[in-house]
Amino acid sequence: MKSLKTIIVTGANCGLGIWTTKYLLDAGCQVIMACRNIGKAKADVDNFAAIQNSKNIKMLRLDLADVKSIKLFVDKLSEFENIEGVVCNAGVMYTGPLRYTKDGIEETFGTNYLGHFYLIQLLLQKFSINKFVVVSSALHDPQIKSPFAKAKLLAVQEMAYPKLCNTKYLKLQNEVCYATSKLCNILFAYQLNRNLIDNGDGLHTIVNAYNPGFMPSTNLGRKEGWKEMVYRWMLGIVGYLFRFSTTAKKSGKDVARLVMQEKQTGHYFQGHKAIASSAESYDLLKAKTLWLQTEKLISTLTN
Repeated sequence: MKSLKTIIVTGANCGLGIWTTKYLLDAGCQVIMACRNIGKAKADVDNFAAIQNSKNIKMLRLDLADVKSIKLFVDKLSEFENIEGVVCNAGVMYTGPLRYTKDGIEETFGTNYLGHFYLIQLLLQKFSINKFVVVSSALHDPQIKSPFAKAKLLAVQEMAYPKLCNTKYLKLQNEVCYATSKLCNILFAYQLNRNLIDNGDGLHTIVNAYNPGFMPSTNLGRKEGWKEMVYRWMLGIVGYLFRFSTTAKKSGKDVARLVMQEKQTGHYFQGHKAIASSAESYDLLKAKTLWLQTEKLISTLTN
């Protein structure tokens, strides 16, 4: 009997992640749902009729804001003969004072980019993975029509340990951190693709970045409190007016297609189409520098 393809989806229990999981299960895959809170993840699955009774789900704890959790997650994958694909989907966005990972890294940079970078490095040491989808955002591109702050690529140390700004500029700083983390994700995806090709491992490996569009109904950035509810309502209105909002259901189907069917590699997708990402995202020197500096930072965190 032919074994099922095993795909890891980070942040798989809600929004884009749970819809991606649904469509991968529909395609006959086994999905490892990598989630920070297993109790909540189980409740989310129980409330999602399309997958609640699936026998092809394996749920494992993964906190991308904690390098020890990432290492432990990969160690627990020893029961699997191979992992065929990874969807780097989990992400955070917040408002208010800067927040930090368990390792002292600014939380947006640490979770959205750094945690996924370390996860992929560990996975490639153990498995012959041939499909990667790295979720980014249109907000990485300064040319996009949006009222939000632009990405600002700096040295890794500066992004990991940003200087505190004046409180009246906190919203701007939060937005810059988020957009920058998504630019880092694209630079990472492109450089990963180049590295695999250079190492002779890229012949049958597909690595792409994906813009899911703005999804105001997801849990990204959601916290309790009326201010957060008003903020998300405003984001929804902005997304509608600027025509960049979509649904997790639609985008989840696109991600599953990228994993199961896409043959192109080293591209940035929006929906079914490969489109151009920002000019900065194609800068080879910046991508290599980001990669090397990230390796150095991870080395300091894990030694």
